[in-house]
Amino acid sequence: MDSPLTEIPVDSIMETTIQSLQEGISVLNRDLDICYVNPKMNQWYSQNSPLVGKKCYQAYHNCSEPCEKCPTLRSFKTGEIEKKVVEGLPDEEKKYLEVYTYPIKKEGDVVGVVEVVRDITERLRAETELKETRERLTLAMDGGQLGVWDWKLKKGTIDYNKGIPQVLGYRPEEVEASEAWWRSRIHPADREIVDQALTAHLNGEAEYFKTEYRFKTRDGNWKWLYDHGRLADAERGGQRLVGVVRDVDGRRRAQKALVEERDVFARGPVVVFKLSGDETSKIEYVSENVEEVLGYSSEEVLAKGFTGDELIHPEDVKRVYEESSRARQGGQNSITMEPYRMLTKEGEVRWVQDNTRFVWENGTLSHHICYIVDITERRQKDAELRRTLAEKEALLQEVHHRVKNNLQVVSSLLQMQKYRLQDREVSAAAIEALEESSQRIFAMAEVHRETYRTSNPDQIDPESYFTRLVESTAEVFADDSNYNIQMNFCANVKLHSNQAIYCGLILNELVANSFQHAAVNSEDELRLETGLVEKDDNLTLYVRDNGRGFVDYFSVEESDSLGLQLVRLLAEEQLVGELVFKKQPSTEFAVIFSPSHD
Repeated sequence: MDSPLTEIPVDSIMETTIQSLQEGISVLNRDLDICYVNPKMNQWYSQNSPLVGKKCYQAYHNCSEPCEKCPTLRSFKTGEIEKKVVEGLPDEEKKYLEVYTYPIKKEGDVVGVVEVVRDITERLRAETELKETRERLTLAMDGGQLGVWDWKLKKGTIDYNKGIPQVLGYRPEEVEASEAWWRSRIHPADREIVDQALTAHLNGEAEYFKTEYRFKTRDGNWKWLYDHGRLADAERGGQRLVGVVRDVDGRRRAQKALVEERDVFARGPVVVFKLSGDETSKIEYVSENVEEVLGYSSEEVLAKGFTGDELIHPEDVKRVYEESSRARQGGQNSITMEPYRMLTKEGEVRWVQDNTRFVWENGTLSHHICYIVDITERRQKDAELRRTLAEKEALLQEVHHRVKNNLQVVSSLLQMQKYRLQDREVSAAAIEALEESSQRIFAMAEVHRETYRTSNPDQIDPESYFTRLVESTAEVFADDSNYNIQMNFCANVKLHSNQAIYCGLILNELVANSFQHAAVNSEDELRLETGLVEKDDNLTLYVRDNGRGFVDYFSVEESDSLGLQLVRLLAEEQLVGELVFKKQPSTEFAVIFSPSHD
């Protein structure tokens, strides 16, 4: 008996099938005229209906000419099935259509093309989302130093993704896909912990296999890893264990450093207080080493509900409170307070240095942290040192005073001897030598006088010292001559006492030399200029006059003058400087030296 289907015409079956398809069907002739469309095409392109009789590019793409790289034209040309993804449909959100073109042949010639159009928008969207998800997962795993592993338990093999070598520092070809390779690189001290975590999960005692352990990297160092996995295929007896491993070495090292830092605070010299941000300043935390400074244990301080003020000496509370209040009201983040006193459990006084940091949240003081250092012993030593220094300074001042007095006595004795010799038949040279020696001693005595007067014996004021010295030298050697002295001594320059003595002796010799040898006519005035100036990081001590000067062949180095020889030796050997002599336009001696030389 024939099947009932044999009674249905084939054409009817084909027509019904084509019209029920969810894909669009078009039949085009060689002129790209639409000869037939199924209902799906009419639905998609209803705005351009009727479609039959129109050009495909007009009806489907609203264009005036065929599309570029049209698959239908290629099928007419090649006689093969062609494919292309195009954008569509009109007047809707962006869609993507996959077009297949099937050539219709008659006696070997292509007389028409059947276009089968499928909407693949959702598929492409899903593929795009899947790609983006994979990319995000890859970035997350790379950024988070994650590696994925797949452990076939019965085979004893472990497959790793490319993140594993990155985490462990190995090249991909160096990572072996075996359980033995993985176990051999676990730190010996951590293997038991790993096995316990693994056994607990395989026996169903823990939902996951998770643990942290150290793993040997390619360079031989140990890196902390966090391993997290779970049985897969549980319904088949748990043949696979799948998981991820993450580099937690930085966190573990940071935790270790934090513990060490806490240990330093607990045992170090700095006591840490955390005080509330309100007016009570209640102590909310104190480090354990508070007991070494104040005698209270940290638990005892918190249990008693101390505020910061209650531990401060009563005489210092007001000052500390005012300093802290000014800093808070000014919105400061930190303050270093003047040292103040705190009281121990036994009532003893301890001096402390307080560095306080204010913690603000949205403009409101949340709390402040005080770093307290016990400076009691340091203050005691400083006080003792100041007393010792004051005693030494007083002793040194007394030494300078006595030296000055003794030198003045010697100078006076030389003056007395000079006056006695003037009444006898003694050469003028001998008397002059006594006069010069007396003045040199006076120059040294003046330095000790200045040193005695100043609070810092290594910072002599040249203006005061040199002015007195020049005036004294002029009184001794000027006699009744007509003279004018111009002095220019820098007030902002200070000299070491040794330099002051050498400069004083040089200045005494050069000024005396001008009065003794810069001969001018009796009616003329001797103009003498002297000073100490600063230039190019050096000091220059100079004396110039308007005297008749020296002969052309004169040389300081060859001079037999005791005074000039003394000047040259003091300038070059004691001041480590340079003696400069100029003959024109006026006679000038200058000593250039560094102010830093002792």
